Amino acid sequence: MELHRTHHHYMNYLTPLLKWRVMDLKSLHNEGLFTPTYNHFALLLRKLEKAQIIKSYRHPLNRKKYVYLTRKGDEQFIAEHNRTQIDDKSLFHDLLVSEISRSFKNLVWINEAELEHTFKNKRSFSDSTQVIPDARFYIRKRFSLLSIAFELELTQKEKTRIEEKAKQYIINSQYDFVLYYFTKPTVADTYRKIIKEIYSGKKYKKFLFVVDMNPVRSNKDWRELEIIHKDSKVPLAEFFESLHQ
Repeated sequence: MELHRTHHHYMNYLTPLLKWRVMDLKSLHNEGLFTPTYNHFALLLRKLEKAQIIKSYRHPLNRKKYVYLTRKGDEQFIAEHNRTQIDDKSLFHDLLVSEISRSFKNLVWINEAELEHTFKNKRSFSDSTQVIPDARFYIRKRFSLLSIAFELELTQKEKTRIEEKAKQYIINSQYDFVLYYFTKPTVADTYRKIIKEIYSGKKYKKFLFVVDMNPVRSNKDWRELEIIHKDSKVPLAEFFESLHQ
């Protein structure tokens, strides 16, 4: 089915996907410019899905419907941008990275959030020694910005891979902190143990750990999540507020 000419106007409603890759319908509707009523918007998106511009996924736990651009959809955007396509095999991982990053961006402490696809092709990453996180956040601290690398770890990697990535983050001065985000406490404990074995001193302070066993829960109070920093638990809100000072 060819893209109908009138569909090009509808593409404007999908612009937020260039930044966030995959979004639930309500978030996409809220973030878009000059969007119609929600029901009309959902109807238009069904047309775009039928035209194979977007694909959808309904999460079994929160029942939200998520949409993301297909290759055909991505190519409709003439302006130069990094490709947003999602491999169906990594859909759940990428969906969570987007959802968590958008939620963090909505917290008052985070100035900006960027996903991997928006910066991985930039020159600063041409050096093979550079490390590319799933996302990165910026927090304003007086007259400067603190940068936080974000890594979502749904499954446990091999010990050597965990060690190598931790070393890359220590070598790379681009990031002030590395925030590892887990859905399983056992995986979090393993990462903490491995990283602490390498960096037991000041360097260990660079690493933050969060365990969230229900990451797609609706109406979550993100501020109440606990960050483990230097083996102490502190509410996420309290930790970010301390960085602001």
